[in-house]
Amino acid sequence: TVGGAGTDYARLPAAVAAVPPRSVLLVQPGVHEGLSTRTPLRILFDFDETSGSVQPAPGAGHTITITGLPAGEPFVLSGRDAAVLGGSLGGIRIANCAAPVILQGLDVDAASSLSGLDITNAAAVHVHRSELVGSFGLLAQDALLSVGDSLVLGTGGAGGVLTRVRCHSARNYWIGSAQSGLRMYRCTAQLANDGLGLIAVLGTIDPVEALEV
Repeated sequence: TVGGAGTDYARLPAAVAAVPPRSVLLVQPGVHEGLSTRTPLRILFDFDETSGSVQPAPGAGHTITITGLPAGEPFVLSGRDAAVLGGSLGGIRIANCAAPVILQGLDVDAASSLSGLDITNAAAVHVHRSELVGSFGLLAQDALLSVGDSLVLGTGGAGGVLTRVRCHSARNYWIGSAQSGLRMYRCTAQLANDGLGLIAVLGTIDPVEALEV
């Protein structure tokens, strides 16, 4: 347990650094500092955006960084619409990971930072029931990606920009600001929708492709 009275660790970064691989960390409501790790863990944020948040460490480019995971056990980051604020570059970064990374129940608000979620060279990233907001909501390259029941919003550009990505998208809202809601380069993609999703452009009267491939 992390944060609050009577817990095992007062601070989230200290807990992440101390526990062995495959540990489960239950993070109590409150304001928590972000983390950087190469260890497969299951981190459960037991709060929503009104009762807690994860904020960047001083000078951090991203609030949460997950890098170099070896093949094997997945890394899980889960919340109940838990708020993750952005650092100078963005909210969450996933890079050079051979193991799956699962993100669910997160409200990532990177405001005018570059991206809500940045993915580079990842074997498998699964995003479910989350909000990704930044200048670009989602940037991904050289990855396998699945996104479901989520909002991906670009406040200053495209909602999602995917490069050399195999992607499955189901029931999502991809929304860009004066740019495409979803832009894909050299991708293989399956887009599924049962009426509970949207690919759209806001903030312009000029014609802009909602989906650019």
